[in-house]
Amino acid sequence: MNQMKELQWTGERLVTTIKGIGVVEHLHRYAIACEFVTNKSVLDIASGEGYGSNLLAKNAKEVIGIDISEEAVTHASKKYKCNNLFFKKGSVTNIPIENSSIDVVVSFETLEHVYEHEIMLKEIKRVIKSNGLVIISTPEKSNYRAPNNEKQQFHLKELNFDEFEQLIKSNFINYIKNRFMDH
Repeated sequence: MNQMKELQWTGERLVTTIKGIGVVEHLHRYAIACEFVTNKSVLDIASGEGYGSNLLAKNAKEVIGIDISEEAVTHASKKYKCNNLFFKKGSVTNIPIENSSIDVVVSFETLEHVYEHEIMLKEIKRVIKSNGLVIISTPEKSNYRAPNNEKQQFHLKELNFDEFEQLIKSNFINYIKNRFMDH
């Protein structure tokens, strides 16, 4: 039998063959999101390996996973096969989705990987329906450190909780904050 090659683990993108607290944290986020996607059209931004999009597809009407990595999109498309699950290559600053076509946008641990936070949120607002829901998380920069207290290699622009809250408040009229503390 032809065994699928797993994506390389960089320490940043979750790969399901790696075990540990990072996997638990990612699965926990998606478990919460699954409660809000029943019969909805869902966009999973920076879907990576595809495991989260696959989880969301169990309840959702349709899930589109978007990732900037062609390798991740190809991998996810081969590994997770569902009639309501699709993967596309795309950027968070230029989402390849029609205007006002998505009920729920899920974006976990993505914001810190781009400098253009406002453009990313503008794109999310463009693709989401007027009564849609955005579920978004980012690590709190004062609580999230690389080994030896080094800057995270893949993080371009980290935010503390107050900065994140201000960014969300300035882009969305209604929001519910929930502050989970990592580590």
